[in-house]
Amino acid sequence: MNEFIIEDNNLIRYTGASETVVVPEGTDTICEGAFSNCRSLKQILIFSAVTEKEYFNRAYLKISHSR
Repeated sequence: MNEFIIEDNNLIRYTGASETVVVPEGTDTICEGAFSNCRSLKQILIFSAVTEKEYFNRAYLKISHSR
């Protein structure tokens, strides 16, 4: 089961319940609200190729960038 809703390389929504999420490679944009209602989420790992990040209203999340 895919926990990501992605359209045209835009991450629209994450529907999973993990504490740590790795944004799929090939994602260009993380849309605003993509991680809303993810109560257990503590860390997001993002590939450096993601060029637009419209997503963080939750300052307590640990954001890590990878290659």
